[in-house]
Amino acid sequence: FIIASKTFTTIETITNATSARSWLLDALGAGQEAVAKHFVALSTNGEKVSDFGIDTANMFEFWDWVG
Repeated sequence: FIIASKTFTTIETITNATSARSWLLDALGAGQEAVAKHFVALSTNGEKVSDFGIDTANMFEFWDWVG
């Protein structure tokens, strides 16, 4: 899954990402570590990306003035 959100706080994006995360965890019967393996993020907010469960090594950053 690719989650694109500059701030990682946009309600619609995080709602959809949370639904995808729940589906993945239920479908795999796996723990939170599955999120780090199956999700990447495009964001400027490493803290929120990490809090969501995505490994920041799988985060593609861009300038905060974009968009």
